[in-house]
Amino acid sequence: MFEKPFYLLFLWLIPIFAVLIRWAFKRKRAAAERFLEQNMVERLFPRPSRSRAVFRGSVLLIAMAFLFLAVGGPRFGVSFEEVRRSGSDVFVLLDVSRSMLAEDVPPNRLQRAKSDIEDLLNRLGGDRVGLIVFAGKPILMHAIEAFTRYDANINIVLVLPETQISFWQDLCEKYAFSQRYTIAKGGETRFHSVKNGLALIDGEGLLAIHDGVRPLVSRETIERCFVAAAEHRAVVPVVDCVDSIRQIVGTESIAVERTAFKLVQTPQVFDVRLLKNAYEQTFSPAFTDDASVVESFGSKIHLVEGNRENIKITTSFDLKMADCLAF
Repeated sequence: MFEKPFYLLFLWLIPIFAVLIRWAFKRKRAAAERFLEQNMVERLFPRPSRSRAVFRGSVLLIAMAFLFLAVGGPRFGVSFEEVRRSGSDVFVLLDVSRSMLAEDVPPNRLQRAKSDIEDLLNRLGGDRVGLIVFAGKPILMHAIEAFTRYDANINIVLVLPETQISFWQDLCEKYAFSQRYTIAKGGETRFHSVKNGLALIDGEGLLAIHDGVRPLVSRETIERCFVAAAEHRAVVPVVDCVDSIRQIVGTESIAVERTAFKLVQTPQVFDVRLLKNAYEQTFSPAFTDDASVVESFGSKIHLVEGNRENIKITTSFDLKMADCLAF
């Protein structure tokens, strides 16, 4: 097996090289014979013995053959298997130290890095993208610290895809992240991931479920959710719609009153027992968040005010917005 089999095509050039070398030698000798005496020609272009000529030619051809074989990248005992892509897990580590702000070559290094990241995200289109570093540390660490600032003794269960757990642990070591948490393995969908996390929760109390890519949730939003959940058992933070809204009906659209709609955020806070019972239901594609699961179980959802900065970072534009809000 060869890593670069294309280079093996050059092997057929070896006989041509041999003929060209022999032709060039004869041509140069013939030219010398026209202007020089015979003894001088013999000194400049001696005729090697047949056996010596064959030996030298063979060594040269063999050396060229080995050269092309080496460039082809032989792989002994290795087999190649076609791998079909089904998406991209991209981790962008962005340095935000002061050196990134140097203006020696405008735009500065930080702005150029952001531009490169934006181009990358736009090229990936619908692939899965995990931007894990923002404002100097992984996004998820910002989200966790938002809750520990609210309550230093809060118990945190972190649900991660199994393939990313070791990578996350490496990041924690790199960034000296020492917050206490328990890890649960993610599932096929958000519903199954939350269910896996719930399996590690014991006892009674209140439980907040938060999107790890919402690093800018405010302490006030977290507090409003927990205070309201103590009374209402199921609470969701929301913000007003500021844009006009149109509803698609068939091939047409109609204007709807935007005050009748709210934009949903996290953390969504529930009574532990209520949430566990709700997640005993069979999965449905209609379960877009935890509130929809609890609502399907028959419980009412209470709304509280969220914070406008609590955006979900899923696109390059979100990253720009979060960057402006964080600095």
